[in-house]
Amino acid sequence: MASGEDQALKILQGQVESLTAQLQTLTSERDEYRDALSEVASERDSLKTQISSPDELTAELGQLKQQIRDRSHFDKFAELAKAAKAKEAALKHLWQVSGVKAEADEPDEKALADVVKRLKTEADYAFDPDENATTKAAQEAARVTSRTKYGLEIRGEEPPAGGGRSARNQGGDGTIVTAEMRADPKFMLDPRNKQLIGDAAREGRFR
Repeated sequence: MASGEDQALKILQGQVESLTAQLQTLTSERDEYRDALSEVASERDSLKTQISSPDELTAELGQLKQQIRDRSHFDKFAELAKAAKAKEAALKHLWQVSGVKAEADEPDEKALADVVKRLKTEADYAFDPDENATTKAAQEAARVTSRTKYGLEIRGEEPPAGGGRSARNQGGDGTIVTAEMRADPKFMLDPRNKQLIGDAAREGRFR
């Protein structure tokens, strides 16, 4: 009889152990589910906050888009300004005084070119001067030549008609060709001075 009771007891103990193991597994799974539920609840609360303040998100998105527009418009403006000989250091200043508002996503190249053209007149100090025909003529007139150097011509002066000489740097009997002039290759090789040098040599006007 005792043997039957022992066997029944072992069966009961085995069942208890099995149920205990199942209970532990269920407890562990419950804890995992509880943690996952907490994460989901946190994400839910975050989404609720974002949904409850859409204006703030819209404002941030608008600011980002405007920054992109401003940058693309400035880059195109700077490209056109530099092509018009704007000084590198003056580009940001020109952009500030241009009055341009970047309202479209893509910059209007023609409109920006018109702005640069206007600024080139209104803010000419921010641009390098154009080397046009007038400027080149002025530079050429100011250039020292083999004749202006020795007073045979004034800068920009046309030679006298008939190849005659001016009254500058003349002795009583004509133009004096000095040792300095004869030592100057530019003067001696200038075709305009060929007759002058020959006359001076024949007439003894070398000094």
